[in-house]
Amino acid sequence: QVMSVLVAAMLHDAGHDGLNNSYHQNAATERALAFNDQSVQENYHLSTVLSRMARDPSVDIFANLAQAQAREARRLIIHMILGTDMKGHFKCVQGFKLLIGTNGKDPANWQVRAPASERANTSCFNSE
Repeated sequence: QVMSVLVAAMLHDAGHDGLNNSYHQNAATERALAFNDQSVQENYHLSTVLSRMARDPSVDIFANLAQAQAREARRLIIHMILGTDMKGHFKCVQGFKLLIGTNGKDPANWQVRAPASERANTSCFNSE
């Protein structure tokens, strides 16, 4: 998990062109079309990095992991990088405030135990 956090932090803007998702969507750029207007930049960053790793084993950070570990690390990295899309920012902040208001400021109490149907406001914190 720690490796996944560090990798996501390092790669979350790989290949960034200095434009935002709204620009790509409104201008109907190739990038927006390729990712169906959904988290355009974030999907591009992931695609750039993951496809490079698939083509070049020398940069494949998953190569020395067991298959299950590689799958989990990849899943977490994808979740975290997609989570950098600002369209969900305020929802995440609201969810975080709700989490603290409900469970207190001690992170040990932040385990989300609500049924999936009730977790909409805390989805930023769940990588399911």
